[in-house]
Amino acid sequence: MRAFARHSLRGMVHPNAPPDVRNELVEMMVRVGATTYARQYFAVAERDEAVEAEPNDSPESATPLTAAPPLAFNGRFDRPGDRDFYRLAAKKGERRIFSARTRSLGSPCDVRMQLLSPGGKKLAESKVEGGEGTLDATFPEDGDFRLMVEDLNRAGGPGLAYRIAVERYTPGFSLSIETDRVNVKAGESFEIKVTCVRRDYAGPIALSVQGAGITSEASTIPTGKNEGVVKAKAPPAAPAGGAGTFKIVGTAEIGGEKIAAEASTMPALRRLYPRLLYPPDESDGVLVLGVRVPAE
Repeated sequence: MRAFARHSLRGMVHPNAPPDVRNELVEMMVRVGATTYARQYFAVAERDEAVEAEPNDSPESATPLTAAPPLAFNGRFDRPGDRDFYRLAAKKGERRIFSARTRSLGSPCDVRMQLLSPGGKKLAESKVEGGEGTLDATFPEDGDFRLMVEDLNRAGGPGLAYRIAVERYTPGFSLSIETDRVNVKAGESFEIKVTCVRRDYAGPIALSVQGAGITSEASTIPTGKNEGVVKAKAPPAAPAGGAGTFKIVGTAEIGGEKIAAEASTMPALRRLYPRLLYPPDESDGVLVLGVRVPAE
């Protein structure tokens, strides 16, 4: 199944979702605890989605994950001490990233993952940061592997849902900026510093601005560097007192493929919401352009 939005488990499925997607989302919501009263969110994306099939409490009864990455699967720790197992096929030398989401979606659990070899040997274990674990593993042989998922504190119950995304590791980069807004006069220029984290890619990253009628100069994070500056200009005809939204995007050609990434505004959101461990991710990457009134 492929779906496209972020939904509250207590709320409604998006009315524009195709009928087959709506039906499957409703079923998944019920199965992962949609009837609980705690505020939680149901996350889906443009990738294959799967749901755990009970019983899957042992390597022998593991839920099969048949789709190729990128994919995501969803489950719940039904009772204290519950462990869920998933089966996936991989080739020798493949590298995959498993990323759990729980507390950022309102679920009060801390996911721990272990990757087991076809013979049952532990190959890798997740690192847990803020309740959401990440596992980075390279498969040492061809075969059917098992991923064990459990709550770090062995807790369980109707509201302890989790979602794990599986990606193939690829060279690339991520971008971030320290602000989520710009206030300038119509036609005025401005600059924004962009920071990057590289993954086995050291080449140049082209930066551009998209949205709000903003124009930008050719800007680049140079080869081997981790910072660059976007130089842009607000639209000359922007009405004073008006506002718009825009994003900053970085692109690069890596291995013959064009890669694009939006700059995250999470550093600014964390300052804006200092008491929230996970600021609202629907706001991440969105900058606001405010058009100042000229001084008289």
